[in-house]
Order: sequence, then C-alpha cells, then structure tokens
Amino acid sequence: MPAAPPLVVNNAVQVTLGFAINASTAMVNVLAAIKTGTVVVDQTLANALGSTIKSAWTSNLAPLCPSITALNQVGVRDLSSANLPLFIDAGAGVSGTGTGDSLPGSAACVVSLKTALSGRRYRCLVYVGGFTETQNLTSGTIATAVQTGAAAFVQAIDSALATHTMRLAVLSRPAFATTVTRTVTDSSGNQNVVTHNRPSRPGAITQVQSISVRNGIWDSQRRRNGAGAGSTFMARANVSLQVA
Repeated sequence: MPAAPPLVVNNAVQVTLGFAINASTAMVNVLAAIKTGTVVVDQTLANALGSTIKSAWTSNLAPLCPSITALNQVGVRDLSSANLPLFIDAGAGVSGTGTGDSLPGSAACVVSLKTALSGRRYRCLVYVGGFTETQNLTSGTIATAVQTGAAAFVQAIDSALATHTMRLAVLSRPAFATTVTRTVTDSSGNQNVVTHNRPSRPGAITQVQSISVRNGIWDSQRRRNGAGAGSTFMARANVSLQVA
C-alpha cells in the first residue's frame, strides 16, 4: 500500500509559484485555493493568474530583492480528481529591482495563514525569501518593508484568486488508516506489545480568514540551503491583513 492516498480534494485547486533566488537555487511556494463558484482550471486561467500575481510581486517585493531573484512561473492544478495536469503560465518571469548582495537562500520571512477553525490542519505558513542584505537590520531582524510587502503579496494572491471565483485556502491532505504495532522487550525477556490505530482521514479545503506576518524574526527554509532556526509561528505579530 502506498504511504499516502492520491491528493484528491473536492473544490480544491493547487497554486504553485516558482522562483529562482540565485543561479543554482529554486524557491517554490505551493499554495491552495478553494472554489467558491464554477471555475475551469486550464491554460487560460494559468495565464491570467500568472499575469496578476507576477505584477503583485513586482509591486510589493521586487524592489526588496536583487536581480538574481525572479518569479518565473505560476502554475495551477485542479485537485478534484487524481493526476490532472499542471498548467503553467506562459508569461515572462519578473526579476528583482533592488541593489545589494543577496541574503542566504534559506532566509525567509514567514507569512501565517489562518482559517476560522483551530488545529494544525487549519493553518499553514508561507516562506517568502530572496531578499537583499539591506533588508536584514543591524539587529538581525526583518525590515518592516519586507514584512509589509510579504503580507501584501499574499493578500494580492487571494485577491487574484477571488477574481476567478476562488479564495486562498489551507489544504488538509487525505490519509489512509494505519495500524502501528510496537513490541518492547525488557532485559528479562518479557515483552509488551502496544498497538496504535489511526483512522483514515479525508482531505479538506478551508478558506483562509487572516494573513499575517507575526514577527520580525528571520526563519529558515532548510531545503534551500544550510541549517537554520526553528519555526517562529507563535511569536508576536508585527503586520497583519484580514481577508474580507
């Protein structure tokens, strides 16, 4: 049996942002959207979202990023059935317009997405990176312009989705039922067998209700390069935007 069921969630759409943050490092943000009306996920939609989202990045974040940072692709995939195609926008990439050296690829400003429901399945984090060194203050914290711009950029993504009868959302993946058996043997040879049963879980898609940068602390997306800090999700907010 595979480790996880196919990613199929009714009324869900996957939105992928493909960045380059230097000559050899990619940055990919995989977001989710909920359908609020009838929408056809195709090349036309990908092109429209690509144009709007790239324009929003150019307005909000490009001046804070070096020219080697670029938003190259915006993709969309319908998740209502298994193995549906990913449509990637055909527009040209947009590059940073800021000056100065680039921060390490792992450094990220974290944008928090929350729904109206509580629990880990109903919130997520968006790691936004690719900034110039000048956006790192002498205190080692994130410049206010980055915090404001990152929150505004994610807000703009939600607005772009709303134009096409979708809204930014948090996706909960489906899971198979599992049974895990653990056997513990002590030094005398006595055994204790413990069985844990986890029921199957359907996928879910829940609309985002708030978008916020909750602190000015750099976080780390370790898959980009090197080791970094742990999550700063629960720290105090500096910038917050509420979704209408």
